Amino acid sequence: MQETKRRALELFESVVDEYANQRERMPLYRLQLEFMLSALTGESGRVLDIGCAAGSEIPSLRSKNFTVIGVDFAPHMLEMAHRRFAGQPEVMLGQADAERLPFASESVDHVVCLGVFEYLPDYTAALSEIHRVLKKGGVAVIAVPTLMSAFLIGKRLVSVSVGPVWRAAKRVFGPKGLTRQPTPLHHRNPCVPWRFRRLLREMGFRPERNEYSAFTIYPLDRFPNLNVRVAEMLQPLCSVPLVRSGASVYMVAARKT
Repeated sequence: MQETKRRALELFESVVDEYANQRERMPLYRLQLEFMLSALTGESGRVLDIGCAAGSEIPSLRSKNFTVIGVDFAPHMLEMAHRRFAGQPEVMLGQADAERLPFASESVDHVVCLGVFEYLPDYTAALSEIHRVLKKGGVAVIAVPTLMSAFLIGKRLVSVSVGPVWRAAKRVFGPKGLTRQPTPLHHRNPCVPWRFRRLLREMGFRPERNEYSAFTIYPLDRFPNLNVRVAEMLQPLCSVPLVRSGASVYMVAARKT
């Protein structure tokens, strides 16, 4: 297993309960669901949900009469999804790698992939697989963090300005004087929206619509409740040209040509 995938697997296996019990109630995630359903308006058939986790997207898709095939890389996530949707023949679940999907070519009508691409070192293999399994004319709905977000820009500025002072303080006071920051379990790979659209076109998709969501500010992520409230207040900025590129999540719907 690639090191990046192993770390992502460790991360998701550690947050199974959160995904199973909280994710669907999170306002910022609900915005992604709204975009997903809007992008699939007027469509029908089978939806492949890549990175289905504990099944957060599935109820929304089922509410529109889609048959859902949910796949995820994390076994414990799938266990939770199996418990939740046991006995529902319109929901099928299985373990799969986004870069090697175990489905025949042109076997699904649409694809949903929310919160997966940022854990891949490169987008090309996954997009190639999505294009392969999609029927011609099918829609792929993807959500991925953006490198241009105010959150990441703020984080980089803090790292440049405060980081040297913090490291100097650690050298002076030692590990007992200051709390050691945890080492990240993974390295995320956010997108540059216009480059991502260009890549979609190169891979055989036609981007039809896109939106931004979650205008978050660093370091409010350390205060989850405040972070959500501020992001909700700033959500109107996600519809303002130029300013909207500062949002944290880029959502795009593209049709296979």
